[in-house]
Amino acid sequence: GGGGGGAHSAVINTEEVMLVHSQLRKINVKDFHREVRARMDVEDFFKEGDIYLDLNMGSLPELVRFVLNKLRVRERDLNVEEALLMILNHPLESFQNSLQGTHVYDGWVDVDQSWICGMCSLPSLTQRRITILRLRHLLNVGPTCQEVRFLVLILTPANSKKTKTDVEIGRTFATLFCSVQFRSDLLQASTEASFKAAIEARVNELRETRRKKFHERKVSNVQASFNSQTGADDKSGPSKCLWLGRGIRDDFMRRARVYLDDYMDGVKSTKAKTKLVSTVFFLYFAILLPCLALGVTNYDNTDGMMTIRRMIIAQALGGLIFAVIGGQALVIVISTAPVVIFTLIIKNISEDIGEDFFQMYAASGLCNSLFLVLYSVLNACNLMKYAYRSVDEIFGVFISMAFTYDAVKSMIHIFHHSYCAPRFTDLTELELSCGGNNLTDVLLLDNSSYTCTPDLEEECSKASCMLAILLMLGTVWLGFTLFNFNKSPYLDSRKRELLADYALPAAVLTFAFLASFVFRDIDSEQIKGSQRGQDELRLVNVFRLSYVGWFYSIGLGFCLSILFFMDQNISASFVNNPKNNLKKGTAYHYDLLVLALVNIILSLLGLPWLHGALPHSPLHVRALAEFEERMSQGVMTDTIVKVHETRLTSIIANAAIGASVYLLPSPLDLIPIPVLNGVLLYVALISLTGNEFFERLLLWITEQSAYPPSSYVRHVKQRWIHLFTLTQIGQLAVLCALGFAPWPYLKMVFPVALLAFMPFRHFVIPRAFAKTYLDALDGH
Repeated sequence: GGGGGGAHSAVINTEEVMLVHSQLRKINVKDFHREVRARMDVEDFFKEGDIYLDLNMGSLPELVRFVLNKLRVRERDLNVEEALLMILNHPLESFQNSLQGTHVYDGWVDVDQSWICGMCSLPSLTQRRITILRLRHLLNVGPTCQEVRFLVLILTPANSKKTKTDVEIGRTFATLFCSVQFRSDLLQASTEASFKAAIEARVNELRETRRKKFHERKVSNVQASFNSQTGADDKSGPSKCLWLGRGIRDDFMRRARVYLDDYMDGVKSTKAKTKLVSTVFFLYFAILLPCLALGVTNYDNTDGMMTIRRMIIAQALGGLIFAVIGGQALVIVISTAPVVIFTLIIKNISEDIGEDFFQMYAASGLCNSLFLVLYSVLNACNLMKYAYRSVDEIFGVFISMAFTYDAVKSMIHIFHHSYCAPRFTDLTELELSCGGNNLTDVLLLDNSSYTCTPDLEEECSKASCMLAILLMLGTVWLGFTLFNFNKSPYLDSRKRELLADYALPAAVLTFAFLASFVFRDIDSEQIKGSQRGQDELRLVNVFRLSYVGWFYSIGLGFCLSILFFMDQNISASFVNNPKNNLKKGTAYHYDLLVLALVNIILSLLGLPWLHGALPHSPLHVRALAEFEERMSQGVMTDTIVKVHETRLTSIIANAAIGASVYLLPSPLDLIPIPVLNGVLLYVALISLTGNEFFERLLLWITEQSAYPPSSYVRHVKQRWIHLFTLTQIGQLAVLCALGFAPWPYLKMVFPVALLAFMPFRHFVIPRAFAKTYLDALDGH
């Protein structure tokens, strides 16, 4: 009995257990410039190939069977069931022979799961058959094919030439599909003709790119040979004479070549026009609403001299100038909280030394601009190569905290004004507060303090405070929910993307409507400072300023120039991040020169200054971007496929903001201040997206098994990850201690501290951390 049991346990049920043989090997992509067969394969596909768009099928066998049934019309000897057995692994329902691409993400090689090319040689075929299918929904066809949107099926006769085998033809089409931009163009194609046009454009692009690289390689070899024979050095000769201003010249020439494209790229396709409209709406609200909030603060700080109207005019004028003649059109220039702080400092100093505020303000702005011109001419932007990613991330978190600080401070002011009833210490003060009413209108609260009953409900309303919290948090919640709606399973992809594009306008209009109409019986804090005040624009006569005033202005201008230099270049570096896949090049030096010109004009007119700002600039890029979802190490990530690099969005948005000056005081005063605070919180939260410093902060409260598959998590020990984060926390604490200090004079030096982080990161941090760790944690 025991022996029989043992014998029975050794029996293998071949119907339930099987072996799978898999073989992976690297295959080079096709060279469309030098390999003639690549072009011929595509031409044959245009003549005899099949294209099927937006198929709605739930499995790979169903798709392959569909293609084979279509082919039977031309291939009479084709047996569908036999062909299925040769093409697919049963019962695994995957291709026996296939091609896929790979990509490098955070130093890790992942298989590109958005497409797959299946190949097979069938004896019953009379000629090769190529079919491309675009699926309506993502299809899971295996462990490395969990999100397939495109399927290429290559079928060839069994006796094909070596240059016409299924693998060789598969190489041709797999090379095409390796481009994420190409796949995005295919997704936008609505007809078979536009689909083929996208393929033709990709083929021409590959041929031209390979031809240029081949030509450049030959020229560089010849030039190197010439230099070695003559002793010539690229660093000698004209480059020395042109060192001053060379960065400006190079930036200008680089961007001038694509200047007209900066306009045409916004309207060249239906998708581009859709992105143009949604981005204009986003920029209008994302710029105007913080502009109103900061305008209120400026109005209070300057005793009504810097009004909201001036803030709007400055934004429209400076924003339009930068959008039209600037280099990197995706950088957004606005007035920020640090600028408001410096305005208050100038106001206090001008009063202390007895100078006119506008004269000293203009002089400080002119000195700031002259320093910026000097930096751009001396190519000082090259110093930003020492600004590692960690410095950018620290400043990004600081800006997010600044927005949060302003929102919370405003809410505290609302509670201080409305939540508690005013207290009085004597009856005379009480009667004056009650408008001279006699004591019969007075309610005695206790033996020593009194309050006025008629004013109690008007000025001290707890309902107003609760409504303020509802409006602020509701604006944040609705905006953030809609912003991330494209990650939800609800509705279809186009509607989800539409809701995400209009997240901020929808949130603001919704809760402004609720405050103005649904809760009209409850008072809510409205925008003030919208009176005309000193809104007449005239040139400021800076020559009346005394020598003492100029001395202070030079010091203030220098500190301002460091702030503008860092903020402008950090904003531009976020925009030009390689992950954004931009094509038209950078313009750091030239943009700094244009920024100086903008602020010279604003200073002479007594208007608030502007500079490149976070998080508006990277959010502008994201609003114009097209994304592709990718599975990376088991986590779905959004990868930017293409950015519509256009000036039109910034030009139209700033022009609309300029027109909004006629909406003051009404109807802009229908937007309650708590909604503006919600916008500040929304921008603060959105700006943290993709900030690795913030992500590493969250690791401290994250279970280790749930850590993301980031490169630093895989390559750096956990202890060193947290130690590096601690160094960033220390630097952030220094910024906060200076930037949020209650003493205005101390706030002046926080730009200098930000600049000091660059040598600290370059010289001090490497002494404490291994180079391999720093490369993973803080690469350029």
